Amino acid sequence: MITKIFLKFLKQHLKAANLVGCVEIQWDRATESVTSISLAIRKRIAKVQLFSVFIYSALQLSLTAFSKHSAASKLRAITFTGIYVTAFFLIWGTERASMHLLNSFIKFENMLLNGHNYTKSIPDKLMALVLPLILFSMFAVPICTGAVVVYNPCIPPFLGSMLPACGFHRVPMSWEIRLFLGIFDTLMFLPATVGGAFYLVHILIAGSLSMWNYCRVIKQLSLNTTRKGHKDLLQLYKNLQILEVLTNSCVRRRMLPACSIGLPAVQFAAGFVCLKFQDRMSLAAVAFYGLVYLDALILTTAVFTATSHVFINSIELLSTWKTSWQTRGEMRRRLRSLALSRFVSEIISWTIKHPW
Repeated sequence: MITKIFLKFLKQHLKAANLVGCVEIQWDRATESVTSISLAIRKRIAKVQLFSVFIYSALQLSLTAFSKHSAASKLRAITFTGIYVTAFFLIWGTERASMHLLNSFIKFENMLLNGHNYTKSIPDKLMALVLPLILFSMFAVPICTGAVVVYNPCIPPFLGSMLPACGFHRVPMSWEIRLFLGIFDTLMFLPATVGGAFYLVHILIAGSLSMWNYCRVIKQLSLNTTRKGHKDLLQLYKNLQILEVLTNSCVRRRMLPACSIGLPAVQFAAGFVCLKFQDRMSLAAVAFYGLVYLDALILTTAVFTATSHVFINSIELLSTWKTSWQTRGEMRRRLRSLALSRFVSEIISWTIKHPW
């Protein structure tokens, strides 16, 4: 549930994202909703940040792939480049749709939970534990990356590795240049981690987990209702289907492909580096790549587990209604007209159409 679990962290995340300047939306205390940023300069800053992430990602992909670095260095670089590319597609052109979707979720939850004593599910409690780790990681990863660049400015795929000083005949760099490169890469990485994590956590994960819980709440409400209340439950389910359509239209073009490809790629690269090259890496480097692997694993598991249970819970809900309600005539026709919640089918359909 967004209002029960995610809202506190959503406000903190939006505040951090506005501080970094990587999103064009904000939390409005007056209306208790997500609104668009009114200042034109802040919108331009967010667009410049996004364009910078795109350019930097393209440079990393082109220069690292065709460089003379070792295979181990290129694999380590894939982890960071994967985060940049995934974040770009999560942020690109999704602000307004995400804003309206979050407000729709909040409005629907207030209507659904009105007079209902909601009990947190196990996934809710797990997410309450995981969300602080995600908020910590989205700042820790860029800061640690900047520290690594200061220590080793020629490490790919960052800016220092693209300079002539890090070519075949390496030229020692002064501490001023090292510090500049470290600050530069930290500031370049922050919009990717903070902005990308916002849309991944509060749109994809929160949306799928909330819809899972909505089906569960509607099922609980149906156990203690009379025949006169059946129409209200049917209307709630129809509203849920409208919310499902809004969610699918928001995530399927960019967010879902980025999550389906980018997160597993980052997870694989970070895990492979930890296992294959741990004897050549310091303990701090192993811990750093382990943190990236853990974050990618948690986010990937949360997205696909929650989306699959939306479909499963809708099957159980409609089956319960069809078997327990003694319906005839118009009510039976209404039940037959209800479709299953197919948030997960967007993943299946996209995978079939784009197998590679």
